[in-house]
Amino acid sequence: MFYFPGLAYLIGCILPAAILFRVVTGKNIRNYGSGNPGTSNVWALLGWKYGVLALVVDTCKVVIVFIIAIQLKMNFDSAFMLGTTATIGHCYPIISGFQGGKGIACCLGISIGSYLYLGPVFLPIIAIGIVTFVFIFLWKRIVSLSSILMVSMVSAICWFSNSTIAIKSMVTLLAIVILIRHKSNIKRLLDGDEKPFGRRV
Repeated sequence: MFYFPGLAYLIGCILPAAILFRVVTGKNIRNYGSGNPGTSNVWALLGWKYGVLALVVDTCKVVIVFIIAIQLKMNFDSAFMLGTTATIGHCYPIISGFQGGKGIACCLGISIGSYLYLGPVFLPIIAIGIVTFVFIFLWKRIVSLSSILMVSMVSAICWFSNSTIAIKSMVTLLAIVILIRHKSNIKRLLDGDEKPFGRRV
């Protein structure tokens, strides 16, 4: 069982946005647009169809990790740890020089995986995250701002839930990782230079 975190990490290292862009254009996505191998950059560069495909695959790779945990009859804390590890692999993939995505689609995968484990018990926290993201996005049309506020809100709310200390700690770790991955976005937000979602670069 000790090798499952390593397997989850390697699954997370798969970057569909980078693969899609390479297949379609023959080029490295890190040299175009925002340089991020994630959904929003693929959407901006190649259009919504490829953006949605990247989002779905990024989400599903984390859901797959949870399904594996379910099949192995792991407890929820262990499954959540594997989902966290996969997300870290996505953000810091060893096979791509530790330069990965920003983890938001993976967090969606964690939410779906958590629902598979706990059913409606986990829905209030998921709902708070979704409502926060949607409200900020509809208001400002800026994905990075929506993502930053969403993970910050979920991390804070989680500490007031009945989740175990392990889950609360991992949610906080995920929030910290995602905020670090959004460091350049935060700088652009502060400078007023962050572009709205969907604008082609």
